[in-house]
Amino acid sequence: VTDGGPPSNEGRGYVLRRILRRAVRHARQTLGVRGPLLCDLVPAVVESIGHAFPELKDKPDKVGAVIRDEEQGFLKTLDFGLAHFDFVAISAFMKTYGDEHGLEPDGSSRGRKDDPLLPEGWTAYFKRNDRRSSVALGNFTKREVGRHVSSAPTISGNDAFGLHDTFGFPIDLTRVMAQERGMTVDEAGFEKLMNEARERSRGAGRGLNDPFDVLAGSVCDDSFKYDEPFECAAQIRSIARHTKPFDTDSAKLGEEIVFSTNCTPFYAEQGGQVSDTGTVHTDDGEIVVTQVHQRGQHIVHIGRVTKGEIVRGRSCQMKVDRPRRVSIMKNHTATHLLNFALRAVIGPEEDQKGSLVAPDRLRFDFSCSHAMTDEQVEQTERLVNADIEQDLEVFAEVVPLAQARSIAGVRALFGEKYPDPVRVVAIGVPLAEVLKDPGNEQWNEFSIELCGGTHLPQTGEAKQLVIIQEQALAAGVRRITALTGQAAHDAQAVGRELEARTRRAAELGDDELLNEFNEITARLQGLTIGAVVRGRIDALLGLARDRVKRIHKHAQAQTRAGAVDQARRIVSATAGPIIVEQLSGTDHDSLLSAMDVIRAKHIDTAVMLFGTDEAESKVSIVARVPQALIDRGLKAGDWVREAAKACGGRGGGRADMAQAGAKNPDMVPQAITAAKAFAEQKLK
Repeated sequence: VTDGGPPSNEGRGYVLRRILRRAVRHARQTLGVRGPLLCDLVPAVVESIGHAFPELKDKPDKVGAVIRDEEQGFLKTLDFGLAHFDFVAISAFMKTYGDEHGLEPDGSSRGRKDDPLLPEGWTAYFKRNDRRSSVALGNFTKREVGRHVSSAPTISGNDAFGLHDTFGFPIDLTRVMAQERGMTVDEAGFEKLMNEARERSRGAGRGLNDPFDVLAGSVCDDSFKYDEPFECAAQIRSIARHTKPFDTDSAKLGEEIVFSTNCTPFYAEQGGQVSDTGTVHTDDGEIVVTQVHQRGQHIVHIGRVTKGEIVRGRSCQMKVDRPRRVSIMKNHTATHLLNFALRAVIGPEEDQKGSLVAPDRLRFDFSCSHAMTDEQVEQTERLVNADIEQDLEVFAEVVPLAQARSIAGVRALFGEKYPDPVRVVAIGVPLAEVLKDPGNEQWNEFSIELCGGTHLPQTGEAKQLVIIQEQALAAGVRRITALTGQAAHDAQAVGRELEARTRRAAELGDDELLNEFNEITARLQGLTIGAVVRGRIDALLGLARDRVKRIHKHAQAQTRAGAVDQARRIVSATAGPIIVEQLSGTDHDSLLSAMDVIRAKHIDTAVMLFGTDEAESKVSIVARVPQALIDRGLKAGDWVREAAKACGGRGGGRADMAQAGAKNPDMVPQAITAAKAFAEQKLK
């Protein structure tokens, strides 16, 4: 973990996860510890071997946090998984034991009185003379099993897969637990189910009813994808309809098809980079290409026939959507610069975990045990833009894999299967120079990666990079989303304009500040701007928010005071069992304050108050009814419901107190009339 390899679902991270989960299981089941334990042992490990591995002393708290997250995640399902394992183990034992010793699959005995005792701790039930008896079953060794059955019971592949898929039990954990009970695991069956699950996952990602098998024929030369003008002459080799896995000789207007060619300039989706789109023209028709996929050395294109008819064997001209491709190239080259900058800002623990290179944005996932600070995000952005401003040349060359891996500082995605030879992309240093002395430590100062993607010839063509978000993705993994080119320029310009507007808002008067604060807050939610400038705007709004609260508090106090003054006038001017009045310029809280003033002087009176806010087109209604009038038939909930109906609203409540809201202040006079009539009718 200190070296930057947190637990994960693949590669070295999965090895670590399996080791951790075996330890967590022993802590819980063997030692009886509830809650995380391993994370609390980090200081002891550092103290005992830190002299031999001094790097362990650098960040023990971060390491402990990574381990704690992993433990807590597994502990959520561990107890259920252990119980389920006991169930499947007993089922497997009883199946084998029953075959050898006369027990039916449901555990019923066929009448043998001298059934051998089962190992200690287990419990099996069987019937004898219609009476239910039990035999102890439990943990047992292979030798003990041998005394009872000729072959060890086996956990089925289906049960092992269920433990993995539902409860997070790695297969080696299931194997160890089975061995402790003298059992085996059908690992071949487990692997078969795992492979099927992986295929389903890949199929779901493709979204295809796979006709690719039909098209996987000859090798397709896709070397044209790297070179301007991103087009080439080709021949259509095979055609299949998108949803039907069989080939055809032709496709007509409007049909969605999958097709292959002998060569292509289209980049197939891989390595985090999305595929190209574009057009294919023949003498007889046209295809608009929407997706491109790779199966080994076979390239298959997906598209729709938009003109005429497409016939197998015909020559065609294939042309990539160049503006879209250039946007992708900007984002891919910027991704390499971002990866390099993060290593400088975060340190050697930073390691790529995944990426997405699309025409409208780039997304980069990397190992980091904590959220980046605003200063770190700004520093990363500044380093990338410095490389863009230098207009560094981008070099790419295909070299033997072993030689590529020997380059000092070369970056590669762990667990990725790279071809041999492999394409290497270096920014700012010629690869011919690097390959003369690949182990030279000076190459650590350059971005050099194994990569088959498409890139700019010069970094300056990316124009600018703006990080718009830095967020958590999983335990120990962060994600950065960024823009380049015109999109980055626009985001930066909009962000700076809004930041300047927010700074000016602090100089406004109270009423103007309230309006400006609300507008800026609402606009900020929907804007795509840089994370750095967003952080500055949030800080400025935080300062303004304190003043806005004071303004609101003062306004509410004034509103409440005005409502109380109006209530006092009502107290002195009205009498009788019913009071229904309108108070202007009041909100819900001040309306309740006014109600308290009136009720204090007219305790036996039913009171309904209407508060109106003309600017917001709001009506608030509150009502209180004393018990004596409730007994005569007037209930507050029914009363406000009737009043609200008359001014386009609704509400209700208890018999003694209720409230309602409406949106038509102009109808309040009619609502008052309706409320009085309703109350008088109930009190007749």
